[in-house]
Amino acid sequence: ILFVLWLLLGIFEGKIDLFLKSLLLLLLIFFPIFFLVATFRTFVSYQRMKFFLDQGFVLLEINIPKNVSKPLVAMELLLEAFHQTGGESTFIDRWIKGKTRPWFSLEMVSLEGEIHFFVWMRKMWKRHIESVVYSQYPDAEMYEVEDYVNYIPLNLEKYKVWACEFNLAKADPYPIKTYYDFDMEKEKKEEHVVDPLNSTLEFFASLNKGEYLWLQILIRAHKKEKKKRGTYFGKTDWKEEGKKIVKGIIKENAPTKLSITMTDETGSPALNLSTWQAEMVKSIERNLNKHAFDTGIRGLYISEKDAFNPVTISGLAGIFKQFGSEYMNSLPPKRGHTVFSYPWQDFKNIRNNKVSREMYEAYRLRSYFFLPYKSPHSVLSTEELATIFHIPGEASATPTLPRIVSRKGDAPSNLPG
Repeated sequence: ILFVLWLLLGIFEGKIDLFLKSLLLLLLIFFPIFFLVATFRTFVSYQRMKFFLDQGFVLLEINIPKNVSKPLVAMELLLEAFHQTGGESTFIDRWIKGKTRPWFSLEMVSLEGEIHFFVWMRKMWKRHIESVVYSQYPDAEMYEVEDYVNYIPLNLEKYKVWACEFNLAKADPYPIKTYYDFDMEKEKKEEHVVDPLNSTLEFFASLNKGEYLWLQILIRAHKKEKKKRGTYFGKTDWKEEGKKIVKGIIKENAPTKLSITMTDETGSPALNLSTWQAEMVKSIERNLNKHAFDTGIRGLYISEKDAFNPVTISGLAGIFKQFGSEYMNSLPPKRGHTVFSYPWQDFKNIRNNKVSREMYEAYRLRSYFFLPYKSPHSVLSTEELATIFHIPGEASATPTLPRIVSRKGDAPSNLPG
């Protein structure tokens, strides 16, 4: 600040020569630093892109079995297999070789009303993920398929596109409504189960010919990477943040002198927690005991111009509304297309077309945590992820949700050669 004031004083006093010399000195000091930082970041981005291209990726479709017992519990156990933190343990791995821990994409897609479930991953993880899927869903089938995105090339003269990304409305430790809140963790007969995913499936099934709805949930294992306030090099994660939130709620509602004589069931002083505060503390503490994922959620609605239905935009924007809570957290749309009120705000759809191309390419590349399409992400636990994405049980009777009718089995050993 003093240096800037000195420069301004030199200008006002007519000391132009002093100002130019000082400006030159400033450039000589800071320009090499900026140049080195920019060069290093470009080098890291190049190494990461090279590393990604060397990996190769596959898209597996999950054919859903007719009978799925405990779909939420099975999905949460399946998600544990996706929590992989290896591959970037050293400075050389991260910043010189461009290595990163793996991320996966859980995708639910409607192709003209027909619903499909996909999992996208690096080729090296294919065998491991297949084995875990079969362990939780023995009657399911998985096939490597060509990317469905390639069948709908971006042609803005033929198609209309609307896209958005979803982020948590509050801090990451505040949970959304999960299957515990819907009492789905309890043993019930299938006909008595109310699956909150049913409304999403019905919405996906309502699409007509020429309409396509794509939803991807990109996940990678959460680690201590967020800068810790008040430190230069300290790192923190969502668990530390969650513990602070719980401590803050308890401290705010600590027993007063008037209520100190009151005790709970354990004989400890009773807290003055409201019903929703007690439920929030319980939910946060339950989530903190589970694995967490950095999560990026992106949805695209692509339609032939003649088949475009504006109501579908509202449906996509509110696709996670049933999982939101006024007192806890929600997943509203944050980034994506904007509705312009006046034509001069977006002359000849230049801005909207730019967003359409970027979101389409980001979806196709499954890019979220790194360049070329890096976006702010949220942190969700396995419980939260299993709630918003799982293989539906028999309670989901959507007719356009194909299921495997027959049970798989080995051929009899006594068949003639």
